Amino acid sequence: MQYIDPTLKKIIEEITSYDEMYDLIRMVDPIQKKVLSFENNAWHMEPGFCYDVYEEGHICKNCVSIRALNTDRTSIKTQFVKDKLHMVTAVPVDINGRRVVFELFKDIADSQDLIQEQLKEMQNLIIKTNELLVTDVLTNIYNRRFIEERLPVDFATHQALGIPAQIVMIDIDFFKRVNDQYGHLMGDKVLKEIAKLMKQTFVETEVIARYGGEEFLIYDPRSITETLQSTEELRKKVENHPFVFEDRIIYITISAGIYTIQNETPKSAIDKADERLYEAKNTGRNKIINY
Repeated sequence: MQYIDPTLKKIIEEITSYDEMYDLIRMVDPIQKKVLSFENNAWHMEPGFCYDVYEEGHICKNCVSIRALNTDRTSIKTQFVKDKLHMVTAVPVDINGRRVVFELFKDIADSQDLIQEQLKEMQNLIIKTNELLVTDVLTNIYNRRFIEERLPVDFATHQALGIPAQIVMIDIDFFKRVNDQYGHLMGDKVLKEIAKLMKQTFVETEVIARYGGEEFLIYDPRSITETLQSTEELRKKVENHPFVFEDRIIYITISAGIYTIQNETPKSAIDKADERLYEAKNTGRNKIINY
């Protein structure tokens, strides 16, 4: 390594004193996806992305390092790394105002002692568990935790590449009336079917999430024209869709706010999309506000 900040050097010396306890130690900036790995008593800048170590070819849906940053405390998860089961410990550290994470990898299962079928079952269980952590149980789309852990990474990636992207905030109009008049089971039915309509409409969009209650968030890395077309298509689908539960049929509408992301934080962009959403609700509902 070249020049090392004295504070960073002290932390590195402390962390790497445990080198024999761990199979791999990394210092990660999970937002920018930059990585330094400690191997053979030396630090090396890794090419590629921080998630390349998992050999899965995509950003982790349940990023332990982003979670460590968000909660400001050590986080742990189990993950297969190169066909071996590891416990990954993420430790957030502040270095002169810059937040980084130290990742400590420990092989916790010797593949020699486990038959291949057991390893596969364990791997499937870990994948399923990590998926459940970021999935809304009712609607089977992503939850707010996924948004908080994933959006900072997507923002950094698309801004660096100059890719346009929009935040779409969607709210069900008069949803409280549905629960009050028809019961929560009917309300649940509405939430689940709207989530399905979102996935059918935003086919190429990976980040579709239930943000809270009857509010949804879509992160759409396409042009504003394409985002508007899909949002309007969704609005019409919902408006014309019969929501059936037992002997009851109801029709509902949605309102939406769209904001084109600038060079800013996810929270700022979400707040601005939310402002447009509430303008749509306060000016008649069943409409989309974008400006």
